[in-house]
Amino acid sequence: MLVKESLLKNWSKAICELAVENKKTKEFLDTAYDLKVIFSRNPEFLAFLTNRNILLETRLELLDKVFKKDLDKEFLNILKLLTERGLIENAKQIFKQVVKDLLAQTNTVKGIVYSVEELNKKTIEDIQKKLEKKLNKAVILENEIRKELISGIRVVVDGQKYDSSMQGKIEDMKKTILQNRK
Repeated sequence: MLVKESLLKNWSKAICELAVENKKTKEFLDTAYDLKVIFSRNPEFLAFLTNRNILLETRLELLDKVFKKDLDKEFLNILKLLTERGLIENAKQIFKQVVKDLLAQTNTVKGIVYSVEELNKKTIEDIQKKLEKKLNKAVILENEIRKELISGIRVVVDGQKYDSSMQGKIEDMKKTILQNRK
């Protein structure tokens, strides 16, 4: 189902205002991102929540069972409200918009560190700190594994690519050789 952009923005605005009001911006940012991922990876869960043949109380009970321990009460209530209003099927798009809006409000950018193997937390934090100084913004990085890099890392953040991978160096050498041929 296509959803109106104004609906996404209204829900996002309300959730962002709630985050700021309760001084839980970082927590809401992390939760919105996690929920977006959960709903993307579990379409059967979303299908259950959107199924109007299942009693609303049953769907709300499932939300309680799944999220009550780990989720902020306000966020759990947001999920319940989305379910009650028949908008839970738009949860991925709504939470994607929430992440985007909260990042903008907090002058933060999200990026990805591509590496051949998983990087430890300290290495990721060191890269984040260097990028924060360079960009004058807070940076949140995720690590993704890409075997084709051969070695080294590639960081993509705020539309910029920083490449110190072997694959990147080979591509640079290839460009240089092709330019020198002309």
